[in-house]
Formats: sequence, C-alpha cells, structure tokens
Amino acid sequence: MLSAGRAVVIGLLGVLVGVGVAYMLGWVLSARQKGGKKIGFVQWCVMGIGLVVVAGPMGLPSLVVGYAWGDSGVASELGNVLGLPMGKWFVKQAWLAELLYGVLLLGRYGVVSGFVMRYGPSGGHDGEGVWWAKRVGGVKGFWMGCQGWIGSALIAFCGVFLLVFGEFEIASLMGRPTWSVWLFDAQVGGLDVGRAMLNVVWPMGLQVLVVGGCAVWYLRREGRIGVNDRWGLRDEDRCVSWKLLAGAGWCLFAFLMVVGLPMWYLMSEGVAGVRGVIDAGMFEDDLWYSGVYALIGTMGVGVILIAMWWVMRRVKWMSRGGADVVIGGVAAMGLCGGLIVGMVLVSFRQWFEGLTGNDFFSDVVVGEWLLIGMGLMVVLLPMGWVLGLLARAKRERQSIYVAKMMWGGGVDRYIRWRGFGIWWRKYGRVWYWVGAYVFFQGFFELSASAVLYPAGGTPAGVRMYNLMHYGQSQVLSGMVLLSLLACGGVVLIGNVVVGVAVKCGGRFWFQWAGMRG
Repeated sequence: MLSAGRAVVIGLLGVLVGVGVAYMLGWVLSARQKGGKKIGFVQWCVMGIGLVVVAGPMGLPSLVVGYAWGDSGVASELGNVLGLPMGKWFVKQAWLAELLYGVLLLGRYGVVSGFVMRYGPSGGHDGEGVWWAKRVGGVKGFWMGCQGWIGSALIAFCGVFLLVFGEFEIASLMGRPTWSVWLFDAQVGGLDVGRAMLNVVWPMGLQVLVVGGCAVWYLRREGRIGVNDRWGLRDEDRCVSWKLLAGAGWCLFAFLMVVGLPMWYLMSEGVAGVRGVIDAGMFEDDLWYSGVYALIGTMGVGVILIAMWWVMRRVKWMSRGGADVVIGGVAAMGLCGGLIVGMVLVSFRQWFEGLTGNDFFSDVVVGEWLLIGMGLMVVLLPMGWVLGLLARAKRERQSIYVAKMMWGGGVDRYIRWRGFGIWWRKYGRVWYWVGAYVFFQGFFELSASAVLYPAGGTPAGVRMYNLMHYGQSQVLSGMVLLSLLACGGVVLIGNVVVGVAVKCGGRFWFQWAGMRG
C-alpha cells in the first residue's frame, strides 16, 4: 500500500508540474517566429539547451541516478563542498530519504506529464472549440473549456502513477520500501516463480485497471494525438509569463537533481577509475552483451510498431485514433515493469520445456538471446510507442508530402533521389533518434535483464547493480561512466553510419532503378 500511496501523491503533483513543463515545451519547441521566419543560430542554441534541460531527466538511466544518490553519495560529496554533514542527514533520517526519493521521481517523470499535457488527447474539443467555449460562458462553457484540461490531467496522472508504482532501480539503490524491490529480493533469494506470480496479482491488477481506464476514456473521447493549443502557446502569447517562469524554474531544478548533480558526482569520482577499468579489461564483454540485448529489443520494438501501424490503419473503424489505442494496449504490457515481464517469460520457458522437452531457451545461445530480447522488447515497447506518437505529431506534413511526391512520382531519378533525401532529413532521421533513445534505455535496463540473462552473458547493468550494493568507489563510478560513454558513442557513431548508408544507398538504388527503367 505504501507504493500505491506514494504513486498517487507523486501522480497528483506530477499533474501540477506537467502544466509548467508543458508551457516550457511550448516555448522550447517553437521552431519558428511570427511571419514564418526561421530562427537564428542564437535562438536555435537557446532552444536546444532548453530541450536538453526539459527532457534531460528522462534521458539519464534510473540505474545511474540511483547509484549517484544511493547511500547519500551525492549528498556526502555536496556536504564536503558546503561543509555540512548532509550525507548523514539522509542516512539517519528516513523521512528525508523518502522526500529525496519523491523529488527524484517527480523530477524524472514530471517530464512525461508535461509531454502528455502538450501532446495528449484533446478531450474531444480542438483549440477553436475551447476558444468558443470560453466566449459562451456559464456552467456549460466552463465545463467545455475544462474538458481538455481534465482529460490531459487524467492521462498524465495515470502515466506518472504507473511509472512511479513500478519503479525499481532508484528505490532499490536508495533503500526505499516498494513492492518491486521486495519481489526482486525474494526472487533472487529463491522464491518459486509460481508463488511469486501470486504475489504480483494485485500490482498487475491495479496497473491493468489504470491502463484500461485510460484506453476506455480515450476511445469515448475519440482523441487524436497532436499539438494542443489550449495552453495559450500561440504566437501572440509566447511572451515571458509567470507560468513559463514557473515551468522553467522547475525544469532547471529537476535537471539539477536528476542529471546535474549525479553527473557531477560521477565525473568527480569516475574519471580516475575509468583508466583502471580499461586496464583490467574485464568489462568489455559486459558492455558487448548489453549492446546486443538492447539492439535485439530495439529492433523488436520497431518491427512490432511498424507491423501493427500498417495493419491497424487498414481497419476502417480505427481511422479516428483507434489504431493508436490498440497499439497502446499491446504496449501497455510493458508498463507492468521489467521484473513482472521477466518472471512471465521465465514461466513461459518452464512451460515450453515441460511441454516439448526442448531446451531451446536454456541451452541454445540463439534461444537465450531471443528470450532476453523478447523481455526487453516488451519493456521498451511503451517507450517506443509514445515517442513514435510524438514524432508523428511534430512532423512537417507539407514538406513530407512534397518529398514523397518527388520520391515516388518524379520522372528524373535525380529528383526522386532528392525527394528521398528531403524525406530523410525532415522525418526519417527523427525515427533514428527515437530508436537510439530506446536502445540507450534498453542498454541500462535492469530488472528484466537480471531475471533473463543467460549464464556467461551478464549485461553491464546487472554487473554494476550487483557491485553497487557494496557502496560507491572510484572503480565502480568509472564503470558507470564508461558505460554511459560507450553507449553514447555507439549512438553518435550510428547516426553518422546510418546517414551515410542512407545517402549512398539511396543514390545507388535510384541509379539502379533508373537504368532498369
């Protein structure tokens, strides 16, 4: 019950925080000024930094945040600088540790609330309908004007509630009591899978109830994913206001707590330890396994989303957002948490082996990798689905339409190639970064990986988590920092490789097609 109560409180606070984050997002993502003029370099830099500040708390993995704040690591380091015993405060005072844990969760998942407020379902009324409702006045006009806000607040609350309720990494490393930490410790301690599944009936039921309620509401409102103008973020309202200032202040505070201070702690402790980790040469295999597992999971997410979008869009009754609801329902399986997903797949493996007598998922390398890849795919699917909706909401429809016309209908192969290039710059590259973010989070996913990883193939996240219980050290901080650098380097190099491959491959394809024609 403590986990549910904590999730309710943080979910309600997340709605309030999300309003300010939504205003901040509206300002940061304003790519054009009045009159359609493109922004200058200075404005582009300011907006880029603003986007990093707003979305940064969701970028740093929970495992890293929990390690930095666990056992008052950041607080002790900060206390040494300020000359205060801050580390002892958070160790001895349970209410301070709980408050800190709540602030970290609110700072991390308040970003999700803000994105829902900005891009969530419109509640059945578009911006013009809300404007006319305000002019009508009275109880009916007030209710019509509030429906959009209430709808977004409900979805934001449910999203934050689910994320906080199933959170594991930060709670475990900070020693906070949650059902997920208890279940993980019991499972590691040898608890039978069948009995463990019985103990998660009520958490799963609560999560299914929340997700189902959101889906039913969405279908009844027939909402569409897109930019919401109900927050007064039109061109004439982009001046500095108290709402924008409040949102900016919170975003800066959340970035400092969730990203700034943990990274400062890692840099101060881990730079000296990176050399020792590299010289030891015992961590490269773990990084390699983490990358392979995350890549399998990310590719699975892409295949599932593309296949389902392609199929569902051809069903007539789903033309008004129903396809997104069906896909969201499938993706919601991952919201139960990586631990439950991993235990379900372990039960499936035992059932499969008992039924067929085949040890494909236990003794065959391909089967073992496929099983952990399936677990990561289910856990990462909600993230990929939401980011896909945001990518589609922010696309420049006219530019993409013209690019597709040039790509598919041009007589000259040069025109077709240029159309393909425009499409890639305007829309295709965005999907690479969606996949890169999913890969980055899958690289550090802990709970499902800890249950499903094969013998001799320990991922880096599990290795580091096992060592984190012995406290912070320069070597361990070096391992964490090296993991971030390795994964980030793969993402940046992949961006260059994919861009070159698309450019060269597209030119070769259109030349080959032109010669065949």
